[in-house]
Amino acid sequence: MNLFLLADRVDSAFVFMAVAVRIVLTDHYLTSVNGQFDPIYSKLRHPIRQIPIIRIFGPNDQGKKVCLHLHGVFPYLLVKSPTDEFRYGEQLAQSLDLAINLTFEKGDQDAKHVYNIQLVQLVPIYGFHSKKIPFWKIEFYNPAIIRKASELLLAGAVMNQEFQPHEAHVPFNLQFFIDFNLYGMNFILFKKANRRQTDRPTTTNENLSSIPRVTSCELEFDVHIDDICNDRPQIGASNSFV
Repeated sequence: MNLFLLADRVDSAFVFMAVAVRIVLTDHYLTSVNGQFDPIYSKLRHPIRQIPIIRIFGPNDQGKKVCLHLHGVFPYLLVKSPTDEFRYGEQLAQSLDLAINLTFEKGDQDAKHVYNIQLVQLVPIYGFHSKKIPFWKIEFYNPAIIRKASELLLAGAVMNQEFQPHEAHVPFNLQFFIDFNLYGMNFILFKKANRRQTDRPTTTNENLSSIPRVTSCELEFDVHIDDICNDRPQIGASNSFV
């Protein structure tokens, strides 16, 4: 695999870009967990069954058609928090899982929909606020469950309390692009990429994926959000609003 060399500063150090792909088309899908790229257990201490993957199609710097399978990104919504106690967040996640399961006539009543919940400090966009306030960032496995979760939170079906959801209207892929400061026809850069194998011989120093190819693109990679090198704002930074 040819390396795409770019003078890009990350954490005050210049790095080699293992792959750079121009964003032309994206979609997403759910798939089973792969231990090479995905967590096996949620941060809420339950085993993970399926995870979302964002797929990005486009040419690399040499014009070859590439498909990227992006791991580590989860859809989320935000709600204001009356407390900064983590135990409250765990209770909120458990109550939301239960409320979602009760809306299904059939299915696993013990199913887990919330991957993680964490406290972030944000400035509300409406009204005047002199300082940040705490929000719970609730991450899910399935983007399709966001709307249902939002309705239950707003209706008071979770912890017998009404929560105003924020960011719930933003589509999953668009939410990722906003958070990582990416846009169509821009290059997305990674310092590490694992190539899905073909029948051709490979070099011994190449990072390979254990997942088989599923597209007809000339190159296909598994990548992780931790290896994205594009500059991006962070949720909770001084200019973060909700």
